[in-house]
Amino acid sequence: ERLEEEEDERLEEEEGEREEEQDESLDQVNELRRQKVREMVKVAWDGYEQYAWGENELKPIAKHGHSAGVFGKTHLGATIVDSLDTLYLAGLTEEFAKAKHWVENSLVMDQVSSEVSVFEFNIRYIGGLLSAFALSGEEIFKEKAVEVADRLMPAFNTPTGIPMALVNLKTGGTKNWGWASGGCSVLAEIGTLHLEFQYLTHVTGNPIYLEKANHVRSLLNSMPKSDGLYPNFIHPKTGNWGASMLHIVHEDEFARVCVL
Repeated sequence: ERLEEEEDERLEEEEGEREEEQDESLDQVNELRRQKVREMVKVAWDGYEQYAWGENELKPIAKHGHSAGVFGKTHLGATIVDSLDTLYLAGLTEEFAKAKHWVENSLVMDQVSSEVSVFEFNIRYIGGLLSAFALSGEEIFKEKAVEVADRLMPAFNTPTGIPMALVNLKTGGTKNWGWASGGCSVLAEIGTLHLEFQYLTHVTGNPIYLEKANHVRSLLNSMPKSDGLYPNFIHPKTGNWGASMLHIVHEDEFARVCVL
């Protein structure tokens, strides 16, 4: 009996040692993975910083700045703002500090007379700034998020409260995409405001942002839907669905994430 007990103890010790070795090996692999991810983030960031600093995007092969139509005729460093949380999580402290300095001193919109996408400015600018604020606690990111959100507010000035797709950052003028059905707003765009607007209300105490997003959600929930499916387009003036086109993926997936 004693021999059996000793054998069991020996086997348990050996099993414990093997598990410790496996854990150490896994830790080493994970650390190598983290280092590689961090390395790749820095490679991408260095390319942007060298060839397109302050521009919205970088064309890596052509090695110059680029601005997609969703950003209008602006030079508002979309990549800088959109990368803040990644830089922070990657531990790239110098790069994060430089990005913060740019946001603080160069992310200025009061003289930008250009129509921009409400959807893109929400997910990239408000989302990017709020993520950076949540991680770092730096007040400048919250302040800039409020500035961006306030410049998007005119898009909600419609009879239904359904926002328009485009807003002029200086004048507050709004319109919808020419390709959208009969002047409609796009479900995939108006359905993805809730996360950022809710958090902005949470950190500022200003209820207006969440009220705007909740109104859109309530309106969508109350509308008749064929077999429970949402069409792609809704008219901001009448509140009626646009072309009865239904997509299972792609355009509607953004909205479904927030609705769920």
